[in-house]
Amino acid sequence: MRIFGRSVVFLALALLLAACGDDDRAKRAEWAREWLVDYLKEKPLVAGLRAKAPRVSDKLEIVIDVIVESPEKVAKLLNLSKMEQVGILQVVCPKSGTKFWRILDDDQDIWVNLNGTDRNIITATCKRP
Repeated sequence: MRIFGRSVVFLALALLLAACGDDDRAKRAEWAREWLVDYLKEKPLVAGLRAKAPRVSDKLEIVIDVIVESPEKVAKLLNLSKMEQVGILQVVCPKSGTKFWRILDDDQDIWVNLNGTDRNIITATCKRP
């Protein structure tokens, strides 16, 4: 009976610590999202691209949707290689050495979706410094 009591205590403690970790991850994700909102306001994008406000995903990662506003640009982007498309997405990503990268946990990523008006062109993560 005594072993069972200890197991319950350890299980409760483990659940409590896991919940605290999720709260910290959620706070970090929200701080990172807010930082990115300000960063994107000051960062000019290539003409014809518009970044929507960053959001926090269910996995507590950051997601930025970049909209390609003209069908002609969509056609040009679709003709590029995947590496060239990813290079265009990296323009949205915070630079190495910025405070942003110290906010997120190492396993939290930034996902950038490059979208046309009716389809996704490519999705990639920002490169970590």
